[in-house]
Amino acid sequence: MKKILWVIGGLFGLLAAAVLIVPNVIDWNAYKPEITNQVRNLTGRELVIAGDIDLKVLPAPRLIAEKVSLGSIEGAQSPDLASLRSVEVRIALAPLIGGNISIETVRLVEPQIFLEVLADGRATWRITPPKASPEDTAPVSSADAPVNGGGGPAIAVGNFEIVDGSLTYQDAGSKVKEQITDIDMNLVAASLTDGPFRARGSFVAKGMRLGIDADIGEIVGGRTFPLDLSLMIGGESARLTLAGTVLGLDQQPRFKGTLNLQSPDVGRVVSALADGASLPKPLSQPLKLSGALDASVASLVLDDLALDFGGAKGTGKVSGSFNGVPKINASMTIDKVDADPWLADTAATAAESKPGGSGAADAPETAPATESGDAAPFALPKGIAATVAFNIGEVSLKGGKFTNAVLNAELANGEFNLTQLSLKG
Repeated sequence: MKKILWVIGGLFGLLAAAVLIVPNVIDWNAYKPEITNQVRNLTGRELVIAGDIDLKVLPAPRLIAEKVSLGSIEGAQSPDLASLRSVEVRIALAPLIGGNISIETVRLVEPQIFLEVLADGRATWRITPPKASPEDTAPVSSADAPVNGGGGPAIAVGNFEIVDGSLTYQDAGSKVKEQITDIDMNLVAASLTDGPFRARGSFVAKGMRLGIDADIGEIVGGRTFPLDLSLMIGGESARLTLAGTVLGLDQQPRFKGTLNLQSPDVGRVVSALADGASLPKPLSQPLKLSGALDASVASLVLDDLALDFGGAKGTGKVSGSFNGVPKINASMTIDKVDADPWLADTAATAAESKPGGSGAADAPETAPATESGDAAPFALPKGIAATVAFNIGEVSLKGGKFTNAVLNAELANGEFNLTQLSLKG
């Protein structure tokens, strides 16, 4: 009897050794055709693995694939929907025994994503699997159904890393093209379904580097989670922070918490975000802004607003709705304003625009400003409506002082209308 048990134990030992060792010695490159066929059957897209595939089980499961790309649709400018120089996945072995998945590392090197909307309206990111055979679409009988109604194994990610990635979006109909480059991100997730999550990284958009530092708490009941987010714009050019809670994930998500914005030169930030447009020089001043924010994709309210712009301090409220044409309403009470820099900038701009002015000597009149290398003139946006109401305690103007100033204005269709202006000497 003991000999039989020894034989059975030996067979199980050999089987376990085979399961652990054999994958380490198999040439997985020979399975490329089978892998690409499976992807084609599932997505209708062509998967290309131009580099090597390396799969090992010991000392921990690891997969490395090089020069991988997934094809786009016919008619797209880019032949690929996505490509990357290499992908590496490492999984901890011990949690697998308990039915859980602990991904130690996912590393994507130079991932490039190309999202296109073609002239006929087709979007390259919409995956349409080929029509399934009758066998594939047959209903599952109760005997074939899984016996446990669980939600699957818990999946944790120790380190999800993106190195030097890029994202390109273009719309052939609207001629819009946007690109985000130099994406370097790191994500940690205790659970992919419930969190908490932590994200750190940076990327470049519109020529400006943006940094992100986010802590997302555990998702409670599939409906809410705490959020602590910092967005660094242009290095230290500006910092936006949000601290609060995201609510209503199962309906219409919204954020409720505090907002803080600080910038040593807000004009530089706004100009960069406006594709280098030339803004009024008085905008190039320090800005501090804070308030209580309640926002969703449909509306926002920024209450208890505190503002410090170039030494001018004020309080107020901003609200907005985004159904149809976006509309913003703002009301502010400000202690004092120096109007002389704004008037001086307006006069200088008018002088430069006249023939023979300082701007005429810099470039021929027939040459557009953008062709001579200068910044494009600032233009008010047409796709937004706004109303503003300012009450200013004191206004300094050409050596004089005015009190109890009231300024009401509207923005519509790219036109700015001053509806009320009153001063007391």
